Amino acid sequence: MKEKRSLTQVILQLAIILLLVGVVYGFYRNQINVAGYVEDLKVSALPSYIFRSLVRMFSAYLLSLLFSFTYGYLAATSPRREAIMIPILDILQSVPILGFFPVQLHSLFLFFHTQLLALNLQQYF
Repeated sequence: MKEKRSLTQVILQLAIILLLVGVVYGFYRNQINVAGYVEDLKVSALPSYIFRSLVRMFSAYLLSLLFSFTYGYLAATSPRREAIMIPILDILQSVPILGFFPVQLHSLFLFFHTQLLALNLQQYF
């Protein structure tokens, strides 16, 4: 069966589409050139880049373990906290992270004046 859409639904959908187009246009106007932040493109710089990537991966892994054990312990020790924390975690896990990536990257660029630092912090999130 085909459902009829009400006028408010159509207006709401158009407003959301226009909002998304405006956000994309805003990011396009303030284009961020990530290639300009690479210090050295020589092959001899690869070990340094590999080491920095490994440090970021392991530190992000340790932060993830710390968060998960702390959150799990707090939720498991109190039924009241469990009733609040587990649904919040379920909702946050269902939100695609790719939807927040551009917004978070842009906010980090605005917050930190050194954009290389913002790029490195973005990799943790």
